[in-house]
Amino acid sequence: VPGMLGWYLARGVAIADAEVYFFDDKEENVRGFAGTGYNAREISCASRDGGGSRGGCGATTDEVGAGPFSGMEVCGEAPPPGGLCSFVGSCTEAVLATPAVGPDSSASCGGRIQWVMDNMGKSEADACQQVGEEFPPLCGPCAPEGIPPSLPPSPSGPAGALSIMSYNTKYDGYPCCGSDLVPSYGAHIRDLGPAIVGLQECQDANYLAGQTGGRYQVVPDTGGGNNILYDPSQVAFVAGSSGRMDITSDTYAQRTISWAKFSSGGSEFWFMNTHLPHNLGAAASTATHSQIARALLGKMDELGARGSPTVVTCDCNPFASNGSPEGSFQSNLESRGGFTTVHVGTGQFGGFGGLDKIYVSEEATGFNGRDTGTGSSDHPAITAQLALP
Repeated sequence: VPGMLGWYLARGVAIADAEVYFFDDKEENVRGFAGTGYNAREISCASRDGGGSRGGCGATTDEVGAGPFSGMEVCGEAPPPGGLCSFVGSCTEAVLATPAVGPDSSASCGGRIQWVMDNMGKSEADACQQVGEEFPPLCGPCAPEGIPPSLPPSPSGPAGALSIMSYNTKYDGYPCCGSDLVPSYGAHIRDLGPAIVGLQECQDANYLAGQTGGRYQVVPDTGGGNNILYDPSQVAFVAGSSGRMDITSDTYAQRTISWAKFSSGGSEFWFMNTHLPHNLGAAASTATHSQIARALLGKMDELGARGSPTVVTCDCNPFASNGSPEGSFQSNLESRGGFTTVHVGTGQFGGFGGLDKIYVSEEATGFNGRDTGTGSSDHPAITAQLALP
């Protein structure tokens, strides 16, 4: 099922786990959905064959069309109680009543789940998962997908190395567009402490920067969803160096590339950030991404950035260039621009894998790339360390 949902999402159709419904006439198939966050119901309960192991004449309209239900239902058993997260067998009333005390909560697990649903616009399944991850020892049994493994300690690097980040902050987590996950996005950035962040789907960069506790500033002229944030205690923004340009777009949004120059320890370097289109609309051709890579390299020539240390971050949507005879965004950066792929998001600690990437030009060294969790987005925030010459 996750693969099917990912296939739809790659084509612009987002389906929440709680909106997935499975019907089958075999009990063992239905029970396989327990604790997944999906909904499953055994059908043909009144007509059985094979000694009762399977349905006979099929489902009734009441079994399939009686309206939404929650959790897992099998023939001969009462539907699960209607409490919060009732589709997760381990989320008992005792767990829901457990106090979940932290910086953002002084309620019970159940109270916090209800608050997340009411104030952050999340589905019940997503709220159960979020609160389970926020308070693993207390509310973790209510997480339908289980608790991701703990992040390993940040790797150490040579003195003077900078941490850089690429972070798709899901657009409908902004107040303009659905809910307000921005405090969680900001806290994630602040806690990880990168020197520079390339954002995708950002709808309000000033609000997001404020939610980092004022630690980060917004680079001017880098909007279009691809804003760049930086920590002035780690790097200096070179005034007048920033900008953005439109690139070929899909049917979702105007896609852009943004850029800025920074200095650290006497060295200057460029940072470029983008969100590549899906293969829809004007970007339908599989050659679009290779053309965008060449446009980015052309902009570097125009800026005088060729030959200087350069970082490129992106939500790259690489599937959109599958089968292109001109190659992908990545292959063109590597072959034409001398870039190295430092990290590709894996989704190991949540979020989609294979989409978010960090590249570093041959004039610098990138290393220790890793996933760092989602901060409530649907993509992992990914980081790498950058050593300048």
